[in-house]
Amino acid sequence: MARRRRKRPIYSNTYIKRRRIWMVVGVLLAVTLVALGGWLWTQRKTGVAKYPVRGVVLSQSDGSADFQALQSSGVAFVYLKSTQGASFFDDSFATNYQQASGSGLEVGVYHYFSFDSDPGAQADYFAEKVGKNIGTLPIGLRVVFYGATPITRPSLRC
Repeated sequence: MARRRRKRPIYSNTYIKRRRIWMVVGVLLAVTLVALGGWLWTQRKTGVAKYPVRGVVLSQSDGSADFQALQSSGVAFVYLKSTQGASFFDDSFATNYQQASGSGLEVGVYHYFSFDSDPGAQADYFAEKVGKNIGTLPIGLRVVFYGATPITRPSLRC
């Protein structure tokens, strides 16, 4: 007696081929994603290492600073707070400016803008207190809203 062949549906072979193709594509995709993730992991930089130029911002609330130690630790510049509003002068500005200028660091000064004072009066006060001690960097202006009251925009005349 002749042996009967087992009949299979026409599309069963196609299903197996498609399944194998999707498995190969999935494995290749997973290997590629793992390799890409590993490469990105090795390229990352953490902390301050990702910033090539480092600096510090100092005011009287930070106490005294050792500018030589800052420079030797890789700090390239320092910004010093000089004034705030139209009536506050940082008590340690003159000392910090003199020491920072002698240390070889790039020095900048900044004004802490106040929404309670006229901008023109703040600019005049800054110029009066700082004089020619503006450093080697551009003058900075720190604008931060503080307080619990809504902002009342000062006039923009300077």
